[in-house]
Order: sequence, then C-alpha cells, then structure tokens
Amino acid sequence: MPEIFPLPHLNSDASAPLYNQLKLWFIEQIRAGYWQDEALPSERLLSERLNISRATVRQAIDSLERDGWVTKHHGKGTFVAPAKVEQSLGRLRGFSENMRQAGLSPSSQVINKELIEPDEQLSRKLALSPGAVVAVITRLRLADGQALMLERSHINYSLTPKLLEHDFKQSLYDILTQTYRLHLTQGDESVEVVSTTQDIAGHLAIQVDAPLLYTQRLVMNERGVPVEYAERFARADRCKFTVSLAGERADFAVKDALTNTDNT
Repeated sequence: MPEIFPLPHLNSDASAPLYNQLKLWFIEQIRAGYWQDEALPSERLLSERLNISRATVRQAIDSLERDGWVTKHHGKGTFVAPAKVEQSLGRLRGFSENMRQAGLSPSSQVINKELIEPDEQLSRKLALSPGAVVAVITRLRLADGQALMLERSHINYSLTPKLLEHDFKQSLYDILTQTYRLHLTQGDESVEVVSTTQDIAGHLAIQVDAPLLYTQRLVMNERGVPVEYAERFARADRCKFTVSLAGERADFAVKDALTNTDNT
C-alpha cells in the first residue's frame, strides 16, 4: 500500500465527530486527484496510522459511499466513484449539448423507433387532434461510451413528416430545428426518483431497483404548440440535475402518490 499524503490532523476535542473529520479529509484528497487509479487505503491501515478505531474509519467511508464519493467492490476495495454528469433544468437543450458542455463525448444507440396511435393521456400532453400520429424514438444515451440514460421521445408527427427516416446519430433537437425549422422556445420539466425495472436495468447495466432520476419534459414552439413529450430514465449514481432560481419564480409541487393517476 503506498504512503498516504498528507495525513489528516484529527482532533478528538473538536465539535465535529472524528468520522466526519476523516470524511472531509477524504473529500479534499479526492478533489486533489488522489486514488484515481487505485483503491483507497484500507480500514486497517487508516486505523493504525491515525490511531483511531476501525469502526470510525468504516463510518467515514460508509458516509462517503452514501453521498456518492466512493463505491465499494467486494474483494477489491473501495474506489473513487466517477463524477456525476450535471444537466441543467433551467435551459432548453438536449442531451448532446449537455454532454459537450460537461467535456464529454455524447453518443446514442437507437433501441426502437415507430409510429403509434397515442392514447388519451399522450394526446392530451401533445394537444393532438383525433386521428393524429406520434413518432416515438427510444434511445440509449451515452457519454464517453458509458450508458447514462434511456430516453423515450414522443414527437408530434404532423410537424415532422418522415422523421423516422433519420438515423438519429446527430442530436434530435438539431434535426427538429435545422431540418424541420421548428423553434423550440419553451418547455416544462419535472424530476422524481423511481426504481429501476428489469428492462431498464439491462440497458443501463445496473441492478434492478437501483434508484433512477426520472424526468418528464414537454417542449413547445414559439406559438405554444407541443412538439415533444420526453421521458428520461437517468442513472442516479452518474447524473444530477440543477435548476437556477430567480426571485419568486421558482415553483415546486409535492406529488400525491394516492391521487395522481396521470403516470405515463
């Protein structure tokens, strides 16, 4: 095991408990670039070097894992977790632009694309007339080759004829704005935590029942006509969403799980 530099100076008389002092030291070292290609020091080594109990060390590492700083691999040790990819909910932009903004290389795998007759809920979301058709594109979204989310886009097909003839290797929003000359000027988006289903777990290579960030986005043109209703299932261990707040214009709502039946 390589030397640990610099060692933390833990103060048993401080108001902060020892495990939290150790946790904060770990975070400082991770931010400084330590342990990028190797496991963190073992509980035994840290206990001996710092003259504290292994239970204190374990409590610090468990807290780091809960907060997403590290991951434990059975039989191999504890490793620094990949940084979360941040996506803004305050701007109307697509996955590809978000990834490029984060310095990552975006790519997509088309899982399915089809035309469907929308049910009542989807027709209401997209403000469709009777007999309208919706284009549905389901894609696996990747950053630097790693799957981050499964995205299902429902597009008003009357605004985008022959949309499914595209291979969607480029950004969907680029296609909508450049090919179909649509001005995507406004939208609404919500986010909640759900559990991974068997199907989604297979696509994202994560465990069933792992937490997912589930977002629903409705995008409209300059006339307020709905263009896209999208559902995204993002890995909670790799993604986070941010929103900018201004004055009194920040709204929130509490979902009533007992009475809310508008789930798509």
